[in-house]
Amino acid sequence: MAAEFLTPSDIANIIVIGYRLAGSDITTGLFIAINRTFQSHITFVRNPTIYIGLNPGSRFSRIVLQGITNYLSEKSLHFELKIPFDGTQDLPRPVAGNPLAGIICPLSNSMEIPILRAHKVPLVNISGSLELPGVPSVIADHELAGRMTAEHLINCRFHHFAFHGRSTLRSQILQHKGFKEVIETAGYSSSSHWQTRVVNTTRINDTQMRALRKWLDGLPKPVGIYCALDRDAWEVLTGCNALGLKVGTDVGIVGYGNDEFYCQTRKPYLSSVENRPDRIGYEAAALLLRLMRGAQPPPASIMIPPEGIIQRESASIFLVEDRHVEMAIQFIREHLHEPMPLLLQQLFKSIPMSRRTLERRFQQHLSQSIVDAIQLLKVEKIKHLLDTTSMKLHEIAPACGIASPPYLTKLFRDKTGITPIKYRARFQYRHSNTSSVIARN
Repeated sequence: MAAEFLTPSDIANIIVIGYRLAGSDITTGLFIAINRTFQSHITFVRNPTIYIGLNPGSRFSRIVLQGITNYLSEKSLHFELKIPFDGTQDLPRPVAGNPLAGIICPLSNSMEIPILRAHKVPLVNISGSLELPGVPSVIADHELAGRMTAEHLINCRFHHFAFHGRSTLRSQILQHKGFKEVIETAGYSSSSHWQTRVVNTTRINDTQMRALRKWLDGLPKPVGIYCALDRDAWEVLTGCNALGLKVGTDVGIVGYGNDEFYCQTRKPYLSSVENRPDRIGYEAAALLLRLMRGAQPPPASIMIPPEGIIQRESASIFLVEDRHVEMAIQFIREHLHEPMPLLLQQLFKSIPMSRRTLERRFQQHLSQSIVDAIQLLKVEKIKHLLDTTSMKLHEIAPACGIASPPYLTKLFRDKTGITPIKYRARFQYRHSNTSSVIARN
């Protein structure tokens, strides 16, 4: 902002004019007078503008936007953000005298790229719907999400598995790929149900719902189903209710996106993959700023790993109707960082029940001991850290309340059949791009 200095005479005039304009309401008068005076004394220079091609009507878009603004605020960067708040997705055309400085946009159509590149400014894509060689991208790791979900449904003790999604979207094809690989590696098979649908439609038609119900009815039970979006999981839940199938036991359902509207407005509540849109927005803003400063685009897309499975009633490793067992499981989840002896000691103090009775309840409802349940949850946490971080075993062990890396390796191998190192290698850990981005910023 370029400005002339205001003289004492100018300031006095502001006060006098303001008082005359507003009478006793000096605050309003000062605002009017200052505005008039500043218009004559100051030339405003607008901050650079970044176009954010998101419709804030969706949870994903709102939280991505929050991640973008968090980065800009953290780095004390000042930009105007141009956002289509009216809900339209019309792409901006270059306008003389009103140039953009950069663009962050979820590209779902290859025809959008020439329109955006006409601005001749850095562009960052945040959608995995298309394969876009040469376009800098920060996207969710959809394949890893599929792997995580398969592991989760196996741990929920399902022996039949299925996938529901749309074959027109690359992101969902990758989800299916990761899901199917883990299921088949574990010695099981899976079914799939693909629907053709316009990307932005919010519901399926009656014919598609009948086809979905027919598919659900024909699946062997009990079956764990991974749905590529929470909206799809809602439709599967609707179909199961219509067929009289008990969700959580006959059919386990996991969605993707952790959208509270779909996950927590109808019982039973839906489990879902938390895909970390805040991190996607943060890293997209960081990448855009580096490109604006002349850096070369990264050689590959920056992949943001999912946070994990948010477990609810539709697919939980420990789905029980016993209030005390449920309380115990929640306590264990919150204290996995503690060593086994201390965790057990605190657990028995926190649950208003004798140790023997609680042990009997665990066997009755979960067919396993309390120690076995704790070990299983510790292994799940180890998997999560192997999947989503670059932590070494000597760092993971204390984070999971385990005495040493050798004991961690033994526990992990006993429960999964492979070592932690082989597990990480098998699932092709791909968090390094993101880690380097964070380190540089």
